[in-house]
Amino acid sequence: AAETLGLDVAAEADRLRAEIWATWEIDPHVLALVDRVRERYRVAMLTNATDAMEDLLAERYGVADRFEAIVNSARVGVAKPDPAIYAELLRRLRLEAGEVMFIDDRAENVAAAASLGMHVAWFLGAAELERQLEPYLRSSAARAARDGAPS
Repeated sequence: AAETLGLDVAAEADRLRAEIWATWEIDPHVLALVDRVRERYRVAMLTNATDAMEDLLAERYGVADRFEAIVNSARVGVAKPDPAIYAELLRRLRLEAGEVMFIDDRAENVAAAASLGMHVAWFLGAAELERQLEPYLRSSAARAARDGAPS
């Protein structure tokens, strides 16, 4: 049907993606929270984005280096909430599911991660996420102080 209307679906999809990415901004409160978490934990990104995500994070936003790994469904060929993409994340990080805190804004992705044994937080905004993570950040600081590590 698109062909009979003269519509180039692929070109239109590319145009729409470019338009969306042109207006997309990183929430500075979320970025500050990522930096706070990085002080104590390893941080990775698992995303259902286009294959341009890594370039955008590196070149436009300058934040790609904040993530130890970026697992992108466009490059892996499987998307959240498929268990295979979570397995790929665990493989790259060399971690077990119970060693990971997974954060996402979609309930089905959070549920999938929880079913695999990951700790989870449902992203409902930066302030709420900080509240959910506070016990982990506090317990890590207490453990580091107890063990004589810098906090």
